[in-house]
Amino acid sequence: MIEVDTPDGVAEFPDGTAPEVMKAALQKRYGAPKPAAPPPAQAKPDSFGSRLASGLADPVMGAAQIADRLLVDPIRQAVSPGASSMKDVIRARDDEYKAPEGVDWARMAGNVINPMSWAGGSGGVRAGASMLPRAMNALAPSAAKAGALQGVLAPTAADDDMTDFALKKGGQAALGGTLGRVLGGAATPDARELIKQGVRVTPGEAAGGLANSMEQKLTSLPITGSIIEKGRRRAQEDVQGKLIERQTGMSGMTNVRDANKAVSGKYEVSVPHMKPNDAGYNNALDALEAAKLNPELNAADYTKLEKVFDKHFANYDQLDGRGLKKLDSELGFIGRKYSGHNASPSDQTFADEVYNIMHGLRSGLEVGMPPDAARTLNEANRGFRGMIPVNKAASARADELATPRALQKALARQARTDVTRMPRDPLIDPAVSTLTSTVNDSGTAGRQAAMSIPGVVMGGLAALPTAAAYSPLGRRMLSGTLMPGQEYLSPAMIAALRE
Repeated sequence: MIEVDTPDGVAEFPDGTAPEVMKAALQKRYGAPKPAAPPPAQAKPDSFGSRLASGLADPVMGAAQIADRLLVDPIRQAVSPGASSMKDVIRARDDEYKAPEGVDWARMAGNVINPMSWAGGSGGVRAGASMLPRAMNALAPSAAKAGALQGVLAPTAADDDMTDFALKKGGQAALGGTLGRVLGGAATPDARELIKQGVRVTPGEAAGGLANSMEQKLTSLPITGSIIEKGRRRAQEDVQGKLIERQTGMSGMTNVRDANKAVSGKYEVSVPHMKPNDAGYNNALDALEAAKLNPELNAADYTKLEKVFDKHFANYDQLDGRGLKKLDSELGFIGRKYSGHNASPSDQTFADEVYNIMHGLRSGLEVGMPPDAARTLNEANRGFRGMIPVNKAASARADELATPRALQKALARQARTDVTRMPRDPLIDPAVSTLTSTVNDSGTAGRQAAMSIPGVVMGGLAALPTAAAYSPLGRRMLSGTLMPGQEYLSPAMIAALRE
């Protein structure tokens, strides 16, 4: 027997019955099968103006929902259980809303242009910011607080019970705070000052604090660590390069050796035009006399300085250009001898005074030279003088890369004062507070210690996003310097990520 399901149960037909015979018998009894209903037509999205108005209303609805849920509804339900509340308004509004496929640009625009979306931002609704926990107000930057408030003000349909409502609002606050922190500009004021000057700070250095400390620790990871370390070292190279350019007046100087070579080149051009004159001798003698006023120079070292002067200036009047260059070179050799990274403080002071005599000689030799040659020698003298603190700070390392702190101390020493008494340096002071106080080396030992199989796997997985974060675009995005108005992107992103 052949069994066929029917509305009345199972119909039986003898074996071998043709399908068309069974079909005719069933149609005679039950009629022809009804065609399948067509799928419901897709509803057209609301108009742009309607969706823009919805975006404008979102922060108002969200604030009203919070007030209703926490203040009004509990009283209403105590008086009249089952009474309608703001959650019903939100649900009905969401059910009726017709969004287009993809990003709802109109609603996003409404979110952004509503002043309530800027709560906690630069001036914004400060009353809203005061409602945040004290810890967040103290620790979170204004952009993060603004983002958190913007997230909280996004209405939510998760309003069935207080736990669900609280969890949803907490998630919105966390999302908004994160977006506000990233999109609103994580960079500290000092980091922004460096970025404006062309220093390529890393995301961790830009954010400062805990983020900077964590980034420093991550340099020990395999693969990923080398990317981070390269970025942090590059920032230090930028600072040293910017200082060299400022100190010498010559652009394009990438490191200490290049700068010293360029300064020496200018000096060499001037040598054929040099002649001994009273100005050169008297300037050097004045520098010797001024050394007596240096409280850090002891009596024995001053006597030694006098002997250096007497020895090298004994036949000054008889020197030609090459002889004057040799005199200059000998003074430079003595200065370098007493200013190496192993030199004592007294030796460093002695070297400073030798360099002062050398600079006095050079500046005096400009008198009476042809204008072009005098100009070139002046540039060389400026470069030489400017490179003294840079050379001192960089000489402590074989790679001649100084930390901002070392550069700051060397500049103060040249000015014969303490770091605390120096006027604020727009390059070095922000660098001291932003960049690390040590120079990042290859880090090979630290990374080898982490070269376990899990470490290599994790480092490899993190390499691609790390490279993206430390790229020029990634650095600018994470430091909040990608484009003007970036701080207002968080409400737009929250709108785009809305359920």
